Amino acid sequence: MNCRSCGYQLPPEAKVCPHCGTPVAAYSADPGTVLSDPTVASYPSGPQPEASATPDPTVAAGPSSTPPYLASTGYGPDPYSPADQQNRYPPPPGSPYSYSPAPFPPPPPTPYAPPQAGSYPPFPPVGPQGPQGPQGPQRPQPARRFSIVLIVLLIILVALLIGGSGLIYYITIYNPNQLHTQATATAVVRLTGTAQAMATSTAQARAQMNATATAVAENPYTHNGTLALFDPLSDNSKGFNWAQDPTNCSFKDGTYHDNAPDPRYSDYCLANATDFNNFAFEVQMQLIKGDSGGIVFRCENTSTTNRLYAFYVGVDGSYTLNRQNGSSFPVLVNGNNAAIKQGLNQTNVVAVVAQGSTITLFVNRQQITSLTDGTYTHGQIGFIAGAFGNSSHPTEAVFSNAKVWTL
Repeated sequence: MNCRSCGYQLPPEAKVCPHCGTPVAAYSADPGTVLSDPTVASYPSGPQPEASATPDPTVAAGPSSTPPYLASTGYGPDPYSPADQQNRYPPPPGSPYSYSPAPFPPPPPTPYAPPQAGSYPPFPPVGPQGPQGPQGPQRPQPARRFSIVLIVLLIILVALLIGGSGLIYYITIYNPNQLHTQATATAVVRLTGTAQAMATSTAQARAQMNATATAVAENPYTHNGTLALFDPLSDNSKGFNWAQDPTNCSFKDGTYHDNAPDPRYSDYCLANATDFNNFAFEVQMQLIKGDSGGIVFRCENTSTTNRLYAFYVGVDGSYTLNRQNGSSFPVLVNGNNAAIKQGLNQTNVVAVVAQGSTITLFVNRQQITSLTDGTYTHGQIGFIAGAFGNSSHPTEAVFSNAKVWTL
């Protein structure tokens, strides 16, 4: 049996709780019937005057009213009964109903014992009950807190958002701007380099053109005069009206051809739109077959007149200057010269300077001979090809880059 006040386990036959001193009441088999104790005086019936009981400071206060199944005993003051109903006559010493608590050590606290003053901290106040569940009232759940894993995940998410924002900024704004800047700088450098290269190329081309123009304009023979004719002889577009016919005179493969198919005759081709008096005249010549070829100057060719000077250069290194008038063509000068390149398909630069009655002959810009003859003073220029002596060979000469400087 346990004490009704403190819940302490009572010894057998105990009348008073050895732990808190509360008298032990006797109970009948019927819980609702209280057995009377012959040693306890009966209380008179009827209402009793109220009296204030002085509480024992060492005993926990009981409920404010006596339960209906508890009765007063003669073993001391009953904290659950009014003072006027308590037994004022304790049993005499030596009575079998008297009980002195044995000097037992205080028992260990039980979960059912009420806290003693100064011994245990008070129980915390009971909070509101939670909702009813299948097993009775549920305890209120503690407030959920963010776990460490969730916090770490939030930190990682924030870092990813920041990093992603930086990556998006780098990809969409910073890197394109850098690439655009680099591309612009590269383009500027390339354009600058291209412009410089073009400027250099243009300057070189101009220098070459100037050098060519200077070389073309400069008269290598008398070092004076004016360039009056410069014709590559690739076609007849320069306005000098070179003679053209199917047999003797034609433009082929970017050059001008003078052909003398009959070995008994020489054939010449004139620039019909020319008429020079004092001049220097040169041209590049190749003999591709036959014996000789050269230039004609101060030529007058009409239906009744055929007069000219003819300067021949042969494949054998010989040269001849004739003055032709109709069927008469006396030799004014002839000979051989080492400046002449011998053989077919050799390029020789043939030139003449006619100034007044003085005629000077050049091959590869080297003077061959000079003479005086004032028979013809002006006329057309042109080219000639023909048999040399009695060799009886058809002849064809090719001409290019004709130049005339007037003096």
